[in-house]
Order: sequence, then structure tokens, then C-alpha cells
Amino acid sequence: MIISLVLNPYNRLAGIRAIFLGLIIHIVLTSISFYSGTHINSNLFFKLASDTPFWYFLAEMSLHASLNILGLIVTGYLLSRTQFRLIDIIGTALFSRAPLVLLPAARLIPAFKSFYVTSPVIYILILIFIVSVIWSITLLYNAFKISCNPKSKFTNIGFIAAMLLSEGISQFIIYQILP
Repeated sequence: MIISLVLNPYNRLAGIRAIFLGLIIHIVLTSISFYSGTHINSNLFFKLASDTPFWYFLAEMSLHASLNILGLIVTGYLLSRTQFRLIDIIGTALFSRAPLVLLPAARLIPAFKSFYVTSPVIYILILIFIVSVIWSITLLYNAFKISCNPKSKFTNIGFIAAMLLSEGISQFIIYQILP
């Protein structure tokens, strides 16, 4: 029961409530990332830099979340035979970013704030990142399945393609367009 709720809370959470909680998570994630100097601009990468202005963290986080949501919406339209509510996709996708708070929160601990790159601390941070990303992508996949109700043998392929495309576009925009 607990594992089911942790990996798929969307049987109890959707719509306006999910958007509200998702926006709170987005603001908290952005704020903690700014204060800890942890850039999570992707589901595949993170970087540590504390000399960046707040608006940049907000732009990175918002861009990545928006592209993930857009990818799910387009894939949902392509693979779903039924109507679905955009409000459910947006809310559940925003909520799925909650586990990503783990890494920047860990970086607020003094031992994880400043260290040598060769230090064992980096391995602990990488492990925290891997766990939080796997959890977040699991939540995002479950959000997609419940919100869009795709009835296709290509559901998994469509989800993976949407995520890889959104990753590529967000990385291009972050590194080529944002200063």
C-alpha cells in the first residue's frame, strides 16, 4: 500500500489539487536549488554552481517541466483513443518532480555544500540524484498512464521518445539560448 502510494499517488491526486501541489513543489524545488547551488535542468544531468541568479534557476526548472508536460500531451494525443483532461496531465506531471527535491535538500547540509570533486561526497550526491530521478520518472510515467490512458502497444516507446525529445530540446535551449 505504501509503495503503491509512493510510486503512484495519482489514484488519489489529480486535477486542481495536483496542479496546486505541483506548483508548490516547483517553487520549493527552484528555491532550494538556488540556495544550495544545485542545477537540475534535466532528468539526466545536474551541475553544482552557486554563482547563478535566481531567474536562471527558475528558467531552467520551468523550461524542463514545461517541455516534459508538452511531450506528454503530444504523446497522449497520439496514443490515446479517449479524451483526457489537460489539467490532469499538467498537475500530475508537475507533482512528479517532487523527488528531485532530495538532491538540493542534501546540498543544504554543510558536508555536502563544499567539497573536492575527488571526495567521496560526490558519489553520495550522485546516488541521491539517481534515486530521485528514477523515482521522478516512475511518477511521471504513472502520471502519463493514468492521465492519458493510452491504449497502444507503443505506450512505453512513446513515453521514452517524448522524454528524450524534451531532454534534447531543453538542453539545447539551456546551453545555446540562455546566457
